[in-house]
Amino acid sequence: MALVECAGRSRRASEISPFRVAAVTVGLAGAGALLGGLSGALALAVAMSLRMDWRWIAGPVALLFAGIVGAVIGGVCAPVASWVLLREVPLGRAMLRTTLAAAAAGAVSGALFPERIDVPVWGALLGLVVEAARLYLTAPHRRQRPSAAPGSSTRW
Repeated sequence: MALVECAGRSRRASEISPFRVAAVTVGLAGAGALLGGLSGALALAVAMSLRMDWRWIAGPVALLFAGIVGAVIGGVCAPVASWVLLREVPLGRAMLRTTLAAAAAGAVSGALFPERIDVPVWGALLGLVVEAARLYLTAPHRRQRPSAAPGSSTRW
């Protein structure tokens, strides 16, 4: 049976609980949706203030729409990025930095292209992916451990 890395220890694939994986994934989606909603609203507010367009800052409908779009993006991207790229990165650092990167990229792209509603969304996605990749590449990855002989019960 194949050994997989889980919580810093090698475990057999049959020892990993699918319920625990599902619970962690749902938690990541919830946290991603919450932070994505905040990021979307923050990006719109910053974009409008960069353009000196103060009439939309107080508009609750615009902020709500930006928050909903951000929540959908965060709810989908947070679990994917966390499981694929950010397993070696502390969760708080990963969530904070990807949230801020998405908000900054969405705000800048929204300020540069105010007439296009899709550009800030793509900018936020790009900011999130670039920051997740940067965190992955700069994370101190664990050394590759020598694999045990088949059938042995040696644990590291």
